[in-house]
Amino acid sequence: MKMTLIKYLVTFLLLIASSNALAAPPTFSLPYNQWRMISLPATPSVLANTVEAILGDNMAAGGVYQQNWIVYVYDTSSNSYRSLLSLADTMEKDKGYWIIQNFNKGTVRLDMPVNSTETPSSESIPLAASINGSNQWTLAGNPFATPLALGDLRLSTTAPSCNDGRCNLDKAKQNKLINDQVWTYNGSRYEKKGTNNQLDAWSGFWTVSLSNSQNHTLSLQRSNTEIKAIPVYNQAYQENFSADTIAEILNSARNAYVLVDALEDDIGKFVNQIKSKQNQVAGYISAGTGENYRSDFEDLKPYLSPTAWPQWPDEFFVSETTTGILPLMKKRIDKIAAWGADWIEFDNMDWLDEKTRQQYNLSATVPEANAYINALCDHTHAKGMNCMAKNTVDNFTQFDGVLYESYQDQKNWWDTQGTREFLTAGKRVIINHYNEANCDAVYAEYIDFYDDKNISFICEDTATKKYKHYNQE
Repeated sequence: MKMTLIKYLVTFLLLIASSNALAAPPTFSLPYNQWRMISLPATPSVLANTVEAILGDNMAAGGVYQQNWIVYVYDTSSNSYRSLLSLADTMEKDKGYWIIQNFNKGTVRLDMPVNSTETPSSESIPLAASINGSNQWTLAGNPFATPLALGDLRLSTTAPSCNDGRCNLDKAKQNKLINDQVWTYNGSRYEKKGTNNQLDAWSGFWTVSLSNSQNHTLSLQRSNTEIKAIPVYNQAYQENFSADTIAEILNSARNAYVLVDALEDDIGKFVNQIKSKQNQVAGYISAGTGENYRSDFEDLKPYLSPTAWPQWPDEFFVSETTTGILPLMKKRIDKIAAWGADWIEFDNMDWLDEKTRQQYNLSATVPEANAYINALCDHTHAKGMNCMAKNTVDNFTQFDGVLYESYQDQKNWWDTQGTREFLTAGKRVIINHYNEANCDAVYAEYIDFYDDKNISFICEDTATKKYKHYNQE
């Protein structure tokens, strides 16, 4: 059957855009001649993230793009449908897409490309905010390979009425931030779904942001995964005394988060042995500085400040982030991934602010620095590992956990709102406290402050002059 596809599709999509009931059904199977809204249930590799790479093989038996199958995306910036995606356009998780095929009178089975990676449970779904106080629609998608319970979603936002990360959809609507319902499309009509419903994998959906969301950031995160406090071991750094040794880690660490300097070959070779004790291993990378004792320092030098950081004289701030340094840092991530690590912990990711930029004559802007860090996390996810932020989560909501460095006279010096949001979203939160005579009291203080026993804690003990570990089984 032949059809003048473009005119038909554009007319249909315009009718959908003007309707008050919106959305699409959850399915892996694309039926004949019926619109569906889909999303990606995993993260495709950077080499296979285009329309052609993701869907082309599924459509190979008779499908010709723009003739008998097609994909559209909704542009929230203009509140309109873009012209159809090209085969070379990229597709992203968290987004919803309209799709139709009319060459297979049965169904076409959709699957993800080889080497796609599981979406972390802490993934956030970005939403567009209201413009001029009017309702703003976002065509979003379930990014997970499992059903997404709407009752488990929490709104992460800068709006004061819901900025603690604990607002469910009902409370978000009460505060006029987002609607408490989403809309899916079943092939013939829209269906409303509320907090008692769920969205299956591959399901796209519409959500609407309300008037009070104007000028605020918005995203949805699931909170149904409780991450309990676990032991923390740290071989990579310390402030005053001795870091944990590999021998101590192998002897004592069980079901723990273990941070090691896996860039060094004599340490990286122990990763799999540490993991065999049911530990999660994190590899340390300083993303905001180059260290002169690393083997790749000469390669990094063109992108660094020539002036050493006085606090750490072996380190030099990253100055330029948009050209050659990104592939060099990705090589570090690749090396740690090859050792078999589970996490990358990014140190000095908050190195660049306007004061430091001017003092050291750094070239990168703050937005460029943030984009650079997020690109490193994207690469980490593509390698099947999680991202651990350090000392900040501002502009880094895609990270899977955060570690804060704490001091006797500086507790909670960071943005505690971000900490609460990570805890609510079920993300790993670790506090690495230094130079303390009463570690137990400090840990209890943090648990009380956040009203959450799931904070993990490690403490430099002044009595033993070593790290003290908690939550040991």
